[in-house]
Amino acid sequence: MARPKKENELTHQHIITVRLTDVELELVNKNADAAGLSRSEYIRKSLLGGKITVFHKITAEFPELREEMKRISWLLSNISNNINQIAKYFNTGGLRSQAITAELEKALDAVLQIQVDVTRMVNEVHGNLKTHYK
Repeated sequence: MARPKKENELTHQHIITVRLTDVELELVNKNADAAGLSRSEYIRKSLLGGKITVFHKITAEFPELREEMKRISWLLSNISNNINQIAKYFNTGGLRSQAITAELEKALDAVLQIQVDVTRMVNEVHGNLKTHYK
């Protein structure tokens, strides 16, 4: 028996093209996997403000690693908050130069690279978590 077709309002007929750096694409893919969503569904929920639940498991075998990961997570969160405050300043009419924009883009790329590196390090210590959960 064939699968029933979706109603027209439930099909996704419109395509939006977005350009991402390699680091950004890797983060989107990792976050989508961690949330158990397809990349399209993850991006759709992110754009529309839907709730995305991502679980990161840090084992208790390495308490010093867990504490370091908490500290890194806290620092990245603070950096993200600062970037959001800068974006709010610009979006509310703050003066902006090409030099400032270039520096912010470099800083954001560095933060994203740190996130990728930290995720990679955790996977090296704990192995690929997907192999343990099915």
